[in-house]
Amino acid sequence: MATSAAEPGIGILGGTFDPIHYGHLRLAWEALQGLALDHVRLIPCHVPPHRGDPAGAAHHRLAMVELACADTTGFVVDARELEKNSPSYSVETLQALRKQFGPERPLVFLMGMDAFCGFCNWHQWQEILELCHLWVGHRPGSQLPDIQHPAGLLLQERGATQGSLAWTPSGRIHVQETVALDISATYLRQQMQHGQSPRFLLPESVHRYIQQQRLYAPHPPAETHPTL
Repeated sequence: MATSAAEPGIGILGGTFDPIHYGHLRLAWEALQGLALDHVRLIPCHVPPHRGDPAGAAHHRLAMVELACADTTGFVVDARELEKNSPSYSVETLQALRKQFGPERPLVFLMGMDAFCGFCNWHQWQEILELCHLWVGHRPGSQLPDIQHPAGLLLQERGATQGSLAWTPSGRIHVQETVALDISATYLRQQMQHGQSPRFLLPESVHRYIQQQRLYAPHPPAETHPTL
């Protein structure tokens, strides 16, 4: 019979964080509070397996995550993926975390609904569910995947209440309505490259760092040549 774990669970939020913004931080905060986690580990990835190289260098992205988390008890920055000169596979990071925290500690992998809908295409996704739970942030009013979708079928098979994620170390999925902050790092980079300010979409400390380091700076105008 499953009983509540002796130790509170640990949340895991990975991403390029290019740059980190309030959408990331709010998702982590709602999971930390709602699941009564010991902490959430924010893990910047080195090279995403199925995406191009991040726009920001690894040391800049790490610095921005550290600034964003500096004043929040319960947020821990984990740089392990940046220390590897290879693609970042979630399953490998989770294997290392499971070894670090033991077989019984609940590990909860945090993600948005868009990521969950593509989860069945992830490298060794079945192994991921043996290593952790999934907690999926869901914007109010948006549609859940239906039973014809692989993610919908997976949710039907493994869906669970939020509280039950504390009872076992892994294998369950909970979808939680979260505050609707429709912010993307791609949008922020595009805004900054066009000379627009990202204020109030990311922490002010991160904004200052971006300005000081001239990250995502506006592209210089293309040269024009007079017609002779």
